[in-house]
Amino acid sequence: MPPTPHTAQSCIQELQSSLGSDQVSTTNGDLKPYSKDNSYHTQRFPTAVVYVKSELDISKVGIIIFRLSPNYLYSNVLTFLKALSICNKHKIPVIPFAAGSSLEGHIIPEKSTLETRGTITLDVSQMDKILAIHPNDLAIVVEPGVNWIDLRQTLEPHRVFFPPDPGAAACIGGMCGTNCSGSLAYRYGTMKDNILGLRVVLADGRVITTRGMVTKSSAGYDLTRLIVGSEGTLGIVSQAILRVRRIAECTSVALVQFEKLSDACKYINKLVISGPDTIHRIEFMDDYCIRSINITTPNWSLPEQFTVLIEFCGNTHTYIEEQSKICEEFAKIVGASSYKSAASEPEECERYWSVRKKALFAAKALHPQHKTLSSLSTLVTDVAVPISKIGDILAYSRELIEKYKLIATIVAHAGDGNFHALILCDRNNADEVKRVEHVRDLMAERAIQLNGTCTGEHGVGKGKRELLVKELGSETINVMRTIKKALDPNFILNPGKVFTVEDESKFQKHHL
Repeated sequence: MPPTPHTAQSCIQELQSSLGSDQVSTTNGDLKPYSKDNSYHTQRFPTAVVYVKSELDISKVGIIIFRLSPNYLYSNVLTFLKALSICNKHKIPVIPFAAGSSLEGHIIPEKSTLETRGTITLDVSQMDKILAIHPNDLAIVVEPGVNWIDLRQTLEPHRVFFPPDPGAAACIGGMCGTNCSGSLAYRYGTMKDNILGLRVVLADGRVITTRGMVTKSSAGYDLTRLIVGSEGTLGIVSQAILRVRRIAECTSVALVQFEKLSDACKYINKLVISGPDTIHRIEFMDDYCIRSINITTPNWSLPEQFTVLIEFCGNTHTYIEEQSKICEEFAKIVGASSYKSAASEPEECERYWSVRKKALFAAKALHPQHKTLSSLSTLVTDVAVPISKIGDILAYSRELIEKYKLIATIVAHAGDGNFHALILCDRNNADEVKRVEHVRDLMAERAIQLNGTCTGEHGVGKGKRELLVKELGSETINVMRTIKKALDPNFILNPGKVFTVEDESKFQKHHL
C-alpha cells in the first residue's frame, strides 16, 4: 500500500470520531476485499473502508420513507450523509461497494488519486433490507446491499419477480451503477427499465428522491435514468423502488444446436423477427463454450456445436408446446442438427439452463495451466449490436481470437444482440494482457462501426474509457463531464471511472 496522504489521514480521523472506530478500518486484512473485483485489472488497496450499518426497523418502514424530509433519516442513511460530507470537505475520493462483482474495475481505486488524495471505500453491503413489498402495485422498496437472487427467492411466494439477472453475487446498488441486465433483457429491458425511483446521496451529503412508485411520470428531468449507469460517479444509491413482474404459470426450454455459426445466427434473427410472443429469452453459446462445460460437468455431454437456448413462458403447457413446435420448424428450415425440448419438466428445464449458467467459470478449463496458474484471469468483452448484425460480429470476433492465438469462449444474450467473449489471460503477463486488450478494442470498434456499443451491460469502468469516446464523440463526453462537475465539483465520487483522472484534472483546470 502507498503511504497515506496527510489530508486522507485527517479525513479518516474525523470519520472515526464521527462514526465510531468500529465503522472505519485501515488494516490490510480489512481492506483486501475492496482491492479487487472480478476483472483482470490491477489490485489496489483503498486507504480506508467505512462500513454503513443497517438498523432499520422493517415493520415500521414502507413506501413512506421516500416521502420523508431529508432531515428525518434513519441511522444507516445518516452514516451515508456523515461519511460523504466529511470526505467531500477533505476532497477525499469515495468508492461505493456492495458485492465487488463488477467486471471493469469499478471498485478498484485509481492509482494517481490513491497516491495524491487517498481513497475511502464505502461498504453498503450491510444495507440489505427489503423495506416494502407491494405486490398489488408490482413494486418493491429495497436497500443497495440486497442480492438479486435473495430478492427473487423472497418475492416468489408473492408470485412476482425482479427481471434483471446478472452474476450471482450482484447487489442492487452495483446493478444500478452499471445499468446491468442479463438474459431477460430481451423481454423486460435493462436495469433502467425496471427501476421506478431512487433515493440518492450526493457528494456533498444532500439526499434527493428521483421518482415515486408509478410506472409513468412526466414530472421534470428523468434523474432516475441519469443515476442508473453512472457507475457511482454522480451519487450513491441508498434506496430503490423496483418494478416487479408476474411469474408465468408455465415454462419450457428448448436447446437447439447447429454445425455452422452462420446458421445459428440466421436462426436467432428468425426468432427475434418472426418468433412467437411466448419467447422469454434467447441465449447463445459457441462450440468452445460447450467443450468447456463438458469438461467441467460430470455426467454431462453435448455435441460441441453452436448452441441456442430458448425459454418459453405462458399460461398453459399446451399453448407453450404449440409455440415450441413453431420454433422447431424454424430450426429445420435453417438447418439445425438437433432440437431438444424440455417440455414442462422443471428439473429438465433447470438442467438445460445450468449449461449457460456455468459458462463463465467453465471457460478456464480450456487453458492448459488452469489448475496451476493462480494469475489466470478472464477478460469479459461486452459489446452489443443491432440484432441483424449479430452474425457479423460473432464471426469477426472468432476470427480475431484465432488470429491472435487466444483461448476464449463466446456466449451471448442473443435476443438483444449483446455478447461476451470470455478471453483467458495471465494477468501477470504484460504482453498477453496487452494482446487481449487489443482484441477487446477491435471487437468494440467493429461493434461501433455496426451502430452498436462497446458495453451492453457491464459498464465503462476503467477498461473502456477510450472506447466510450470513440463511440459517442468528445462533445457528448464533455456534456457528461459538465453534469459530473455540477453534481460532484470536488470530483470525489469514484474518480477514474467513465473518464480518466487525467481528463477530470484537465476539465477542472479549464472549467472550475
